[in-house]
Amino acid sequence: MDMNPLECYRQTEGQGDNPVQLVVLLYRQLIKDLQSALNPGWEISDPSRMRVTADPFRTGDNIVEQLSSGEWVEHAPYFDAVAVTGEGVFDTLKAVSKLVLKSLA
Repeated sequence: MDMNPLECYRQTEGQGDNPVQLVVLLYRQLIKDLQSALNPGWEISDPSRMRVTADPFRTGDNIVEQLSSGEWVEHAPYFDAVAVTGEGVFDTLKAVSKLVLKSLA
């Protein structure tokens, strides 16, 4: 994360933002940084896969997309799951199983 909380506070202090809003903004940026770190992309070299592919589990996200540089990138799908409570575990297992079977075909 490139943000310095003290410097951000000084910049936003005169704009009417309060410390709570600053913390919310910093956490939003931190979440975006963590999501991009957990969902790295890699270049696709197979021409048959060079097409935009929507993520069936996340509306508005793409698994395969073309960057402005013209490079085709595939992203790893991600899921929210809590092992202790079992929330999302079956969905994760189902998606991983589908990806494994698809890669074996």
